[in-house]
Amino acid sequence: MGSFVFSAFALWRAALILLYMRERIDITSEYLEAIEFHIQRTGLGVHAILSGKRHILPKGLTAAKVNGWRSRRTKTAKPEHLQFVSRLWKYAPDKPQAVRITERYKSQLRREMERTGVGVHAMLKGTRNKMPEGLNAGIVRKWFNGGNATARQDHLTYVLDQWKALPDKPQEIPVTEAMREALRAEIERTGLSPKMMLSRTELSVPGVSAIYASSLLNGTLLKTYRTQFQAMIEAYQSCPDNCGYRM
Repeated sequence: MGSFVFSAFALWRAALILLYMRERIDITSEYLEAIEFHIQRTGLGVHAILSGKRHILPKGLTAAKVNGWRSRRTKTAKPEHLQFVSRLWKYAPDKPQAVRITERYKSQLRREMERTGVGVHAMLKGTRNKMPEGLNAGIVRKWFNGGNATARQDHLTYVLDQWKALPDKPQEIPVTEAMREALRAEIERTGLSPKMMLSRTELSVPGVSAIYASSLLNGTLLKTYRTQFQAMIEAYQSCPDNCGYRM
């Protein structure tokens, strides 16, 4: 009876092994070479290629198992595991090219910063949803101070494009007597003090206020941004003659 039980157990174990082997295939040298090629091509290692895909991973597939294939500790694998990993690497894009941050690039970046008056953090602010992966303000600052000798091409292109799309910073101009006369003429034509005009037109331009207008008129304000003065004059011009005297 004992020998019969042992024989039955051996047959059952052999059947399980055969079933297990039928559900697995050999991991060939060609397959491993293809994996290493795609790792080099994409710059994505095992953990990176599987990251964020837990909800679609075939049951039982882990980064540890894939690394086991690569180290040849594991000789066989489930076909669906091999096919899934193959597809991920096959359709992953090539890793971005690296470019040297030359003095020419540094000068170009500085010119754009000076032209716009916008710093690194402000330039990137609000663009996180469309920024290339891995880009941040710290990386860009290292381009300026020499901390990074190279950059990803897509990072550099994105930063330059963002700065180029920004307008020039407002130009500061000297306040002239002609400007004061133009403002006085509008005050007289409309009968509106600057405070009344700002309230009537709901003008909202940074730096433009009744105090700004008073300082401009009495000569204590020597320089102003062109956009500020133009905004105040245009707001006055939108008001009809003598409207202040009828209030």
